[in-house]
Amino acid sequence: MECLMNNTTLPVCLPKNYSYEILGELKVDISVDCNVYEIPIDALFSMAARKNIKRGFLFVSKILGKHIPVHPLIPFVGGMALAARYMSVIYGDKAFEENCDFAQAFVNPKMLEETWSYTSRHLLSLPDKTLFIGFAETATSLGHSVFSAFSQNALYIHTTRENVLGIDNVLNFAEEHSHATEHYCYAIDPALFENEDMIVLVDDEITTGKSAINFIKAIQKQYPRKKYGVISLLDWRSTAEKQKFMDAEKELGISIHTISLLAGEII
Repeated sequence: MECLMNNTTLPVCLPKNYSYEILGELKVDISVDCNVYEIPIDALFSMAARKNIKRGFLFVSKILGKHIPVHPLIPFVGGMALAARYMSVIYGDKAFEENCDFAQAFVNPKMLEETWSYTSRHLLSLPDKTLFIGFAETATSLGHSVFSAFSQNALYIHTTRENVLGIDNVLNFAEEHSHATEHYCYAIDPALFENEDMIVLVDDEITTGKSAINFIKAIQKQYPRKKYGVISLLDWRSTAEKQKFMDAEKELGISIHTISLLAGEII
């Protein structure tokens, strides 16, 4: 059965404010600036407290299927939705966007199955060779879900926190704010990076974007190229943090495309 959207016109992105009370002690306010598929935000995440002096809360994904149980098809369709957004922004290809109601897919089991059926039978044709890299630990499967949406020209690898003895890593970089700061990237064939193809970093959430910039700088130092993408389910970068991406573009002589399902700020 074909999965058809009720309205093929993309929604206008309107700011919306939300407030969360966590454990009755912590209040978190967010402003949503863009929700291109109009996915109910409570279908994307819930809020939780954590012991961290820098930020005492976190967004618990309802898409990843990693921290809380979800329908087995939701992580796949989450990756398909990001792939659809990527194709629309980078190539103007709106095939998935015009034929899939992603908003309903995450709240309606019947629509979820129909969306998965449609996307799995109509894989996207990627015009250019592209390497997708999933961020450990939370986005390794999400990155693979994005990769699996394409019928051609897509490659996939992910980072790891493990420093594997006896094997040379092709890349490593630091994620300063994390509980485990070091990321390593291993490839059986280093030629995977020895080209000028587009590299797309996949993460579940971008808060400051510092990790993505650190990774891009590490890649650029060893395997320079002109184009990068950073795609995520959530993007909470402030105006100042977005400026740092533009500064990195200017410093490195590159372009960085940032794409997400939902974007806003923590206020």
